[in-house]
Amino acid sequence: MIRVPRDAPTKSPRLRDIAWAAGFLEGEGSFSRTGNGTIRIDAGQVGTWPLELLLTWFGGRIYDAHEPSRNYNIRRWYLGGERARGLALTIYPLMSPRRRGQIKAALDRRV
Repeated sequence: MIRVPRDAPTKSPRLRDIAWAAGFLEGEGSFSRTGNGTIRIDAGQVGTWPLELLLTWFGGRIYDAHEPSRNYNIRRWYLGGERARGLALTIYPLMSPRRRGQIKAALDRRV
């Protein structure tokens, strides 16, 4: 697995960028808790353009991942910690009930 380190965002997202990110993450993203109890947001794509937009606006990392069920490689973007929490809370009102449930579960520190 090749990791491309990149933590901090390089550009502030505009309102339409946040709305685009919410739509993209609605379809391609996931919201979960890490082993140490923090929230993690991630999304995978064969093409890197949408992941690079997320990286530019919100930071995080992009890495190569193998999808054994599909037998090919994809790129994955992930964001963790306080920036992931902030993004999840920002886009929460724009998400479907299913994704809102994922976000709530990922943010629930009692679990």
